[in-house]
Amino acid sequence: MSNDQRRMQMLAIVALAGALLAGAAACSSQTTENIVATSVVVTVTAQNAESGRTVTPAPTPAPTFKPVPTPTPTATPTSIPTPTLTAVPAPTPTATPTSIPTPTLTAVPAPIPTATPTSIPTPTLTVVRAPTPTATPAITPTPTPAPVTFLVEWGLDGSDDGEFNRPRGIAIDTSGNVYVADRHNNRVQTFTAAGRFLRKWGSAGSGDGQFMEPRGIAVDVLGNVFVADAINHRVQIFDPEGRFIRKWGSMGNGDGQFIRPSDIATDAAGNVYVTDSGNHRVQVFNLEGRFIRMWGSLGSGDGKFNAPVGIAVDASDNVYVTDAGNNRVQVFDPEGRFLRKWGSEGTDDGQFRIPFGLTMDDLGNVYVTDTGNDRVQVFSPEGSFLGKWGSEISGEADFNFPIGIAIDASDNVYVVDSRNHRVQVFSLDLAKLPARDRP
Repeated sequence: MSNDQRRMQMLAIVALAGALLAGAAACSSQTTENIVATSVVVTVTAQNAESGRTVTPAPTPAPTFKPVPTPTPTATPTSIPTPTLTAVPAPTPTATPTSIPTPTLTAVPAPIPTATPTSIPTPTLTVVRAPTPTATPAITPTPTPAPVTFLVEWGLDGSDDGEFNRPRGIAIDTSGNVYVADRHNNRVQTFTAAGRFLRKWGSAGSGDGQFMEPRGIAVDVLGNVFVADAINHRVQIFDPEGRFIRKWGSMGNGDGQFIRPSDIATDAAGNVYVTDSGNHRVQVFNLEGRFIRMWGSLGSGDGKFNAPVGIAVDASDNVYVTDAGNNRVQVFDPEGRFLRKWGSEGTDDGQFRIPFGLTMDDLGNVYVTDTGNDRVQVFSPEGSFLGKWGSEISGEADFNFPIGIAIDASDNVYVVDSRNHRVQVFSLDLAKLPARDRP
């Protein structure tokens, strides 16, 4: 057999096998064993054809087909019943709802920060005192004491003879007798230079010889005693024995009127100078009380005053005034023309805290009670600082609110120590004052 014949035989066999397979698929009653047998025959035939041998197959008996009953299906029924549909409500979505509702916005106040506040409160400042150094103490400047010696004192708080209640002014006559304005006892007391009580006059009131807070006092060369009767706004004159002579003044700001006159001084010609403290001026009168002139007004410029208090006249009739509210001394000629000034507020040498009284010695040196600093300061006529003494205690040569001051013919210094209710007397060695400042 040729190759072409073998190829044709193979194709026929393949065709026959495909037909058998198709028939087996169409026949629903053919068993699996028949299909396998047929496949074996075809396979053998195909092998023989491939080898070139002619094989005559044995006659195949006609297959006996036994009907195979169709099993009743259990998993897949022939008739599928129509299912009953039950509407199941869709569950309410919780995580992702089908319809997203419009959210309701609720304003939640922002919490108030505690660590870093939005509004920074104003800090409370605590003043911490600097520690007092121990290793290097503060250096206190050495004071410049005046060459004074304490001599004597007298007076106590009271109303008996020789006692005082806030004494104020002081003056000394040519015989060395001492006159003190006993302010709150509303009287004048007279003593010897050693402090022995001599006499007194006055009482509270507005009649002749009566007083309402006598403050300044002066004695002229004739022995007349002049008293600034402050709250009665007048000046009264007495003889050395205390007998009333005359008076002038009333409350007001006209010529010859006063508002709380504070101090009084006289010159060699008998003219009377009064510090009209409430009107911030100086007024000048003759011995009879006739008005001569005045100068000053409220202010801090040259020739102006802020509550002038003490007044004194030197041998050339120049007028020295303690300008208490301006913490200075001003000097004028006899006509009231401004000459010079010195002082400022403070505690250093040459500074003041409410200077009140002043007086002069034979050399023209000026003594000022620096009342608020509880001391006495000494200056040359030009205002150069010479010395000082005193502090705020009640011992000898110390003061508590010194006010009035006077010097006798022996250059002894008398100081009214007002809140200690006494008079103190000192001896000043003028030769020990700085020579460059002496006239």
